[in-house]
Amino acid sequence: MRPERVNVAAAATLAGLHAQAFETPWSAAEFADLLGQAGVFALAAEDQGFILMREVAGEAEVLTLAVAPAARRQGLARALLAAALT
Repeated sequence: MRPERVNVAAAATLAGLHAQAFETPWSAAEFADLLGQAGVFALAAEDQGFILMREVAGEAEVLTLAVAPAARRQGLARALLAAALT
C-alpha cells in the first residue's frame, strides 16, 4: 500500500479515519480548511491511514497521523511518515 497525495476532495475520508483513531476527531470541514491552506498536504494509503503535514520555510510539521485500527502494527505509520518527509 503506497501513500498517495490527496486533496480537499478526500476531506470526508480523512475525517472518518481520524474518528477511528482519536476520541475528539476533526471534522471534514476542518480537514478541507487545512488542505486549502498554503503548505499543507496529506498523504493517504487507501482507506487505511493518512498523514497531514505543513511545510513552511523549509521545515515540516506533522499536524496529525491516523491509522485505522485494523491496519495498525504493520508499519503503515512509518511508511506514511517516510513518504511525507521525502
